[in-house]
Amino acid sequence: MPTTEDLLRRSIVHINSGVLHNEADVKQFVILQILRALDWDDGNPDEFASELRVENALAGRGYVDYALKGERGPLVFIEAKAPGKVSEGGEEQVFAYAYQQGAQFLVLTDGNIWAFYLPNVDGGAFADRKFYHMELRQEEKVPEYVHFLNNFLHKNQLVNNTTQTRRAAEDLRDGNIQQEKARNAIPTVWQKMLEDPDASLLRSMIVEAVESECGTQPDLDDVESFLCEIVLPLIPSAQAVAPTIAQTTAQPSSPSVSIPPSGNKKIVGFVLDGTQVDTRNGKQTLTALLKEFNRRDTGFMDRFSQRTIGRNRRLVARNRDDLYDKAHLRNDHSLDLENGWWLGTNLSTSYIRNHIETACQVMDIQFGSQLTLIER
Repeated sequence: MPTTEDLLRRSIVHINSGVLHNEADVKQFVILQILRALDWDDGNPDEFASELRVENALAGRGYVDYALKGERGPLVFIEAKAPGKVSEGGEEQVFAYAYQQGAQFLVLTDGNIWAFYLPNVDGGAFADRKFYHMELRQEEKVPEYVHFLNNFLHKNQLVNNTTQTRRAAEDLRDGNIQQEKARNAIPTVWQKMLEDPDASLLRSMIVEAVESECGTQPDLDDVESFLCEIVLPLIPSAQAVAPTIAQTTAQPSSPSVSIPPSGNKKIVGFVLDGTQVDTRNGKQTLTALLKEFNRRDTGFMDRFSQRTIGRNRRLVARNRDDLYDKAHLRNDHSLDLENGWWLGTNLSTSYIRNHIETACQVMDIQFGSQLTLIER
């Protein structure tokens, strides 16, 4: 007698050959063959029913293609479809029947796609009730599918271990929901990683790799622009807002500020309370401003340092060795502020702008009015 794996592989041949033209073909050459391999006797009305007549107060009267039964009634409803016609959104009636009859599982299949659902669980969306999905054309997964079918659709397993099988299906469904949440969170987490001060380490890794490849270090602003192009398409609202890869590092209670794309303008100074200070670049601007704020308030640097601590680095520190966890960064990207503090200078323009805004918040100075940046 052919094994379940034999029948699955034979079904794949039928699917790929294009000989399955309609629902009847799917039933005869795929569904019934697989159910027989799983020990269901389609000639025994006590365990197998085709075109089972069912009704529901809301769904009305109808028929289910196949019902696999136990001693107390239907255990599984199977709804067959023509090739390519599986549609979760159009099966409300079948779900209603399965729920009313107390069936443990509902299966929708066109021979290739097999979708397994828990009809009698809370949750309105069909996708939230799905606990497993098979696509027979993915031949490399046949061993996995065989294992699943033997544990969830085999007659002995379903009839003799109904409760345990149901719980295992619920666990699969819960795991799927959590995995979907995690999958959907990836773009958001990626964006937050790029917004974090520690993202400069990611930029440094790219800089080192580029230098190793071609012998020249790229500008950090060019690296950030590249990362912008990667992350923005992943964010649903990316087309409606300005890029926000480098957001403020202020505490949650502080307002966040969207930053225009890096590389658009170069910071070459600032105007503070009407006094203009010209510099050559953003790093010199940040350095001059931190020195000025420290001159005005000797406690400024302590407060500012607490607002700019990352997981693997500090923007400012009293000890140069505390700036980075990597020696080459400490050697190549640090500056003595000459006031007892060191500054980590491995920064892109947008990060410099953010740190200047944070410094203004610490000093209670209105960024954009009391202090404005000179940009070209």
